[in-house]
Parts: sequence; structure tokens; C-alpha cells
Amino acid sequence: MLITSGFNVQLEQAINALKPFEIPMKNPKTPPELECLGFRLSDFSVEFKKGYLEIGQNFRKVDKPRDPEVCRVFIEAMRKGPETMLDAADKVMKNPN
Repeated sequence: MLITSGFNVQLEQAINALKPFEIPMKNPKTPPELECLGFRLSDFSVEFKKGYLEIGQNFRKVDKPRDPEVCRVFIEAMRKGPETMLDAADKVMKNPN
């Protein structure tokens, strides 16, 4: 108990000794599926502060996606997703073994 308490005090002092800093990331790669939904990643930031980590993300509006074929497949998969899941659940319920 005493060892754990001493370790916690030392760990807290080490964390408090660290200065907050930022790691800005400009123009991260955007998955084409996000562009199908109408937005693109514009910047990403990771901030280490005393005792916690903060992650931030900004977006830009996209008028036209760069790959319409990916969008067609993505939107079709989104539409059929619930139906496919229900079909798979029915098969499991009919044949549980």
C-alpha cells in the first residue's frame, strides 16, 4: 500500500512536470468515403495537457467527390447494410449450430 502510494505521488509529479504541447497536422489524407458524405478533413490536432489528451478535427465542405464510383459503391453498401445484417441474423436463428 505504501509503495503504491509513493509510486502514485512520483507519477503525478512526473505528469505535472511535462509542459503542454501541440502536434498540428495540416491537410491529412481524407478517405474517399467521407467525401461521399460531403466533407473532407482539413486539419487535425493532438494536444497533450496535464493529465489528459485532447484530439481535435476540422472539416471542409466538398461539392463534388473525387471518385464517384467509390461513392456509388459506398452508398449502396450503406443502403443494403441493415438488410444484410437481418438476413445474417435470420440464418443464425434458423440454424444455431
